Amino acid sequence: MTDLERTVIDNIKDFRKIGGLEELLNCLENINYLDESKLKSYLELYDIQVLYQKTGYLLSHYKEKMQLSNDFFKYCKRKIEKSTRYLTEKSNDDNYYNNEWKLVVPNNLFSITNQSGDKLV
Repeated sequence: MTDLERTVIDNIKDFRKIGGLEELLNCLENINYLDESKLKSYLELYDIQVLYQKTGYLLSHYKEKMQLSNDFFKYCKRKIEKSTRYLTEKSNDDNYYNNEWKLVVPNNLFSITNQSGDKLV
């Protein structure tokens, strides 16, 4: 058994296993609410710096829709140390460094389109 918050954290952690980044973004787009206390408890179970970075970065783009507070993102940032990480394993010239999350991410990540052709965020 799992709940939505655990599923979100697990999918952010291992998005390559669920169909890739585009599929993860399609799934996140359809979520209207997440319980912050549950998200925090699942993040703490893993206690992996890059997971805090990825979660904070990705969910910040859905902050209002998912009804997440600034406190949740402050919590994630407190768990980030000095090292830079990558959102995806691929390192190429089409990435940029997000200083807020100390994360290298693909350019235009949130302009990926889903199969129906609708723009994501």
